[in-house]
Amino acid sequence: MPSHSLTTPARRHRLAVRALCLAGALACSGFSARTSRAQSPAASDTATLPAGLRERAEQVGSGEWAVDAILTMPAASAPVPGIVLMHGSGPGTKDGEIGPNRVYREMAWALAARGVAVLRYDKRPTAHQARFQARGRAPTMDEEHVDDAVAAARLLQRTPGVDAHRVYVLGLSQSTAVAADVAARVASAGEAPVAGLVLVSASARRPAEMILDQTEYGARVARQNGDSARLREALWAHGEAERMQRADLPDSVLALGMPLAYWRAMDPRRTWAETARFLDAGGRVLVVSGARDFQTTASDHAGWQRALARYPAASFRRYPALNHLMQPGVGKMTPAEFEQPMRVSPEFLDDVARWIGQTDPEKDDRGGR
Repeated sequence: MPSHSLTTPARRHRLAVRALCLAGALACSGFSARTSRAQSPAASDTATLPAGLRERAEQVGSGEWAVDAILTMPAASAPVPGIVLMHGSGPGTKDGEIGPNRVYREMAWALAARGVAVLRYDKRPTAHQARFQARGRAPTMDEEHVDDAVAAARLLQRTPGVDAHRVYVLGLSQSTAVAADVAARVASAGEAPVAGLVLVSASARRPAEMILDQTEYGARVARQNGDSARLREALWAHGEAERMQRADLPDSVLALGMPLAYWRAMDPRRTWAETARFLDAGGRVLVVSGARDFQTTASDHAGWQRALARYPAASFRRYPALNHLMQPGVGKMTPAEFEQPMRVSPEFLDDVARWIGQTDPEKDDRGGR
C-alpha cells in the first residue's frame, strides 16, 4: 500500500477528490486544474463566441471569497430563461476544463444558442486554493458548492434580460447532492424561487458505496493495463471507503483525508427529501444520465425514478450512448476517455433547452430512454 501523508488540508482535499474519481472522474489530475491544449474545437483557445451571442465577465459572491464568472446571453431581446452551471467533484474553472475539453463553455454557448442565458463560474477551492491552505483546512460542502451556487442564482435572477421566475440550476455529479439545498436557500433569501433543477449523472448511493464500486472498477482496469501505481491507489482508497461506512465513528474522523461529516452530507436520502420539498413547492426536476457511465449506473437512475415517482413535475432521460459528461461514444467508458477530445451531445442540450421551455409538467417525457 502507498504511504499517504495527510499533512495539509490541500493534500487531504486532493486525496478526497482523487478517491471520488479513481476510476476516471472529473479532474483526476489533482487539486489544481490542468488544461491540456487540444485538438478539439471545444477546447481550442482560438474558439470564438458564436454569432449573435453576448458574453461579459461577472463575479459570484463578494469579499475575499468572490470568484470570477462569465454570463452568456442569447440574441433574444425578450426576457429569457437562465441557468446556473454547478461543478462536479475536483477542481473546476468557469470553462469546465476537463482533459482537452471545455465542457461548461461548450454547454453555455450551446444553451445560449437555444435561447437560455447561462452563468458559469470558477469553483471556490480552485480559485482560492492558497487561501484554504493558509487557513489550515479544506472547504466544507457549503464552501465548495452551495454558497456560490446560491449567489450565482441570485445574480442571474437580477440580470436585465433574464426572467427572474425562470432561473434554473444544473448540478453535475457531486453537486446534484446539494442542488435542491441551493434552491431552498435562494427562496429563503426572499428571491423568486428557482424554477427547476437539472440533475446530471446523479448518484443514488452514499459516497462510500459509490467509491467502493468505482475503486473496484478502477482496480480491474489497472490490472488489465498493468498499472501497478493506479492499482495500489485504488486498493488504498477502497480501504478508506470501507471506513466511511462505519456508523459508530464521529463526524470529525477522517476518511480519504476528509471529515466524515463531508461525506455524510451527500446522503441520497437527504437529497431526495430536499428535492421532494422543492417539487412540493412547485419546482420542476429533470434527471439525466448516460448508459455508458461507470460512475453513475442504471441502478442510480432507477433509484431517482423510484424516489420521485409520485411527482408529475419530475422527468427522466437516460441516453444509451452518453458518458458521465453527456458525451457520446461507443462501449463502456474507461478512465482514458476523460483525456480525449469529445463533444457534449446535441441531443442532451436540445432536451435541456426544450424542458426549460416547457410550462406544463404533465407534458414532460417521463420515459427512461
